[in-house]
Amino acid sequence: MDKKINKSLNDNLNNITVSDELKSKTMKKIEKLKQRKFNKFTYVAAVGIVCIFIISLSQNFSKNNLRDQKVAIQEKLQTYENADLAKVDIDFITDIYYDKSTGIIYFTINNNTDSDLFFGVGFHIEKYENGNWKKTNLTDDLAFIEIALIAKQGEKLQDSIDLSIIKDKITPGKYRVVRSYGSDNQRIISYIEFEADRGGNFTNFNSY
Repeated sequence: MDKKINKSLNDNLNNITVSDELKSKTMKKIEKLKQRKFNKFTYVAAVGIVCIFIISLSQNFSKNNLRDQKVAIQEKLQTYENADLAKVDIDFITDIYYDKSTGIIYFTINNNTDSDLFFGVGFHIEKYENGNWKKTNLTDDLAFIEIALIAKQGEKLQDSIDLSIIKDKITPGKYRVVRSYGSDNQRIISYIEFEADRGGNFTNFNSY
């Protein structure tokens, strides 16, 4: 994967009017990034930032071409990210139970992948509107504890998400809680869907 990313970077630099010296300096920066202990996703993002930075240094490049190059690089990065999304068994999240008295969703993480998975306590919420899922601002003002949790390969881990910490009112509609899990070679996004009624009740929980 790293070789594909570097080849993509080289291809894009060859299409930009920059000096050989500037290109050489850029590739040296990439080599330094490779020596640091980044996971794959952080490395991809860092390469993208450096690549866009070097494009911005080209004085002879038109604004339209600059924009096109940035879009092309972003599309390539998205392609790599999508390729790394793991297809998980439908039973990755099970045993969902919502405690109305506390506002906490309890569930089981079933790590049926081929590696340990790391995740945090953070999450965001999306709402289904006009046929599409859209990210809400319900969790924008929340400060999640910076802690890394682990679900070992083959492990069943009890976990929970506390909806009571959300300060804004959740209006009627269909929602889903979104959380990411990952390792050095895969990324999983899980969803816990539910419905909110006018009385502030949450029902019909399911996951995928």
